[in-house]
Amino acid sequence: MNAIHALNEIMADEGGMQVNKQIIMHLLNRIKHFNEWGQCAVLELVNKYHPTDEETIFDIMNVLNDRLKHTRA
Repeated sequence: MNAIHALNEIMADEGGMQVNKQIIMHLLNRIKHFNEWGQCAVLELVNKYHPTDEETIFDIMNVLNDRLKHTRA
């Protein structure tokens, strides 16, 4: 997560770290292993990502479904 924070800060003038489907899905599949701050950082990246098709949107929603059911969500 430190690398993501560093890239976002370094590339702030360019809008922060650029993300693609592979990066988003990699981070989302590991989101439960991050602390709350790390999960927030991942969700901020997801917010910046614009899926190109409905299948990707549903893939993201399915991965996040577990996090949305969390008691602190």
